[in-house]
Amino acid sequence: MMERLPELLRIARVAGLLDVSRKRVYHLMAQGRLERVELGPRSVRVTRDSLDAYLDAVRARGRYVRGETELKPKFPYYGPAKTRATVGKSK
Repeated sequence: MMERLPELLRIARVAGLLDVSRKRVYHLMAQGRLERVELGPRSVRVTRDSLDAYLDAVRARGRYVRGETELKPKFPYYGPAKTRATVGKSK
């Protein structure tokens, strides 16, 4: 029986699916979070299995997930930032 070949995705496709830049995809590969497959000197792909595993890990951490109706921020919101121009002025 033949072994199933992994589905390989282009960097631009992965960036589109994650809604991040291509540079961020390269960072994720460098961190080992996405599996890098080099087909040639200038041809790099990401395995679908590693992308699925990364998305499962992101969902488990409770970060933003595409398609949710309500996005929960990572940090609590304390209102608008105060700048030097606004500090000490009364309305």
